[in-house]
Amino acid sequence: MERNNLSLEKEKTNFQHEIAVLEQQLTGVQGVSQEQADAKNRLSAKSAFNEQFNTVQRYFDADEAEVYKQGGNLVIRLRGIKFPVGQATLTPENYTLLSKVQRAIQTFDQPKVTIEGHTDSSGSTQINHELSLKRAGAVKTYLVANKTLPENHIQAAGFGPDRPLAPNTTPEGRAINRRIDVLISPTQAP
Repeated sequence: MERNNLSLEKEKTNFQHEIAVLEQQLTGVQGVSQEQADAKNRLSAKSAFNEQFNTVQRYFDADEAEVYKQGGNLVIRLRGIKFPVGQATLTPENYTLLSKVQRAIQTFDQPKVTIEGHTDSSGSTQINHELSLKRAGAVKTYLVANKTLPENHIQAAGFGPDRPLAPNTTPEGRAINRRIDVLISPTQAP
């Protein structure tokens, strides 16, 4: 009888050991499966972002905007936007370009958008920072007023002359540095 009990205990221990091994294997398989699902989701998001990028690129002529990827963001560098000297007023000549920006933003599902204002280095740094922020704010106001996105999805930032793309020593360089950049951050990062 004692021998049977020992035999049963041994079987029970072996059975518990087999269950523990199987549970470990199952956990490993589930982990691999989750990793594969995550990788598939990342690949799907990246593919969707690339399609959206290609779509948005087709909206703009070369003299209107440059569209490129920066990390997980899409950037629209507005070459064709014009402001009166020293002012942040949007004129009707900008509306066609801004309509294209709206369309580009709406290509994404409720993204976060940052409007960056930049200036050249002519004049005081403080005035340029204020001007760049006001210009970015004017674009934000236009986009919100035209129901592109809710206001809490769009922010404006002014960098003044702090991020030049070209030397400020020539009229051409200064013109390049005076710009608005629209950064679109998709809700599902690529």
